Amino acid sequence: MRIGAALDALDFVVSGMPKLERRQKLDAYATIQVIVERLRAIGRARGLSVSLINAQLLKIQFSVETLAGLGPTGASEELQLGDVRAALTALTSPDCFGLHLDTNE
Repeated sequence: MRIGAALDALDFVVSGMPKLERRQKLDAYATIQVIVERLRAIGRARGLSVSLINAQLLKIQFSVETLAGLGPTGASEELQLGDVRAALTALTSPDCFGLHLDTNE
């Protein structure tokens, strides 16, 4: 799995979540969880800053839970999508995966 492609896949799946039916949102949620866990494992295996990576991946997970209807419903979908995009941008920084985006795992 190419790290950059995994981040692109996360962005694609999350961006489409607001348009999905309940069952499809749960399927998207499961897909996102798999990708997030894989990225977390890649970060550990490469000896990257796991705490910085994990913080951003947790932001994505919490926002996706809300979008899927599994978490608190106080924040709007637009806010949740903005939080995910901000976390994805942070993950592409040199402190996280930035230097390894084209690397295959």
